[in-house]
Amino acid sequence: MPQLTPRYRNQVAGMLVTNMGVCKIARAFEVSHSTIVNLKKNWEESQCVDRKVGSGRPKVTTKEEDSHIVDYVQRKPFLTAEEARCAVGLSISSQTVRRKLRFSGLEARRAAVKEILTDAHKQARLVFAQKHVHKSIDFWKTVVFSDEKTFSSCPNGPVTVYWPQNLRFHPMYVKERGRSRHFSVHVWGWMCAEGPGAIWKKLRWEHLQEHYDAIGRNSLSKSVHFPATKNWFLEKRIQQLSWPAKSPDLNPIENIWGIMVREMKDRPLHANKLLGDIEDTWESIRAPVCLRVIQSMPELLRLVIKNGG
Repeated sequence: MPQLTPRYRNQVAGMLVTNMGVCKIARAFEVSHSTIVNLKKNWEESQCVDRKVGSGRPKVTTKEEDSHIVDYVQRKPFLTAEEARCAVGLSISSQTVRRKLRFSGLEARRAAVKEILTDAHKQARLVFAQKHVHKSIDFWKTVVFSDEKTFSSCPNGPVTVYWPQNLRFHPMYVKERGRSRHFSVHVWGWMCAEGPGAIWKKLRWEHLQEHYDAIGRNSLSKSVHFPATKNWFLEKRIQQLSWPAKSPDLNPIENIWGIMVREMKDRPLHANKLLGDIEDTWESIRAPVCLRVIQSMPELLRLVIKNGG
């Protein structure tokens, strides 16, 4: 049973003051019912929830060994508890390592996965945000948002990392976005405030001609980087936004991709079946969902400016 840190003990005391049930508190902290009962008793008797000196089972590690474990994981936060246990060379369990790290304020959390931005990338994002931050929702409703997405037949699971509270996006604890090693299907799609447009495995000229009416109703489009495609947009007088590089977080269609990934939990092993599932999930997206994510553009741009890119 994990030991409650002083911070968690104080949180328990706060819950007891609000008359929250003992069972509910125990479930919240994943500790036994008796642990919370004893804390409640101490709180009622002395208004204190501190752990008594010398109480409980003797420690299997010294303070110096505890510091060694914590220091090692702080230098290499992407290690698992078992890998850290082997690395420090102590005869302890991986659960003991987790307990020592938790007591020091380090808990295994899901790592943020994002693009790593250079100063040039940040500056370009900042310029884009400053240029468009005052645009109204009506402006963004005229924009066609497009992008590519790779769907894997066997998606990678979440990566965990030991990061201190409020430091999730510190560069030391962020995992750079990488390529999948599994079988995948690459698609291109577009959406606007009226709903999702088309999605294709490969963008072709006939696709653009087929959907010209839908695209033409919107005078702006996210930048397309293929020269021939860019020329087609110029010929049709469809203005393109100068989208900054490595900025998928600013494109509302990324939220749609995220919804699709969550919906497609069971991935088939055949390419055609995977493509069919992608198309079915895309078609299930409704217009109000697209409008909601597009309406987030002003706030996203304000955050970019606030964070300096």
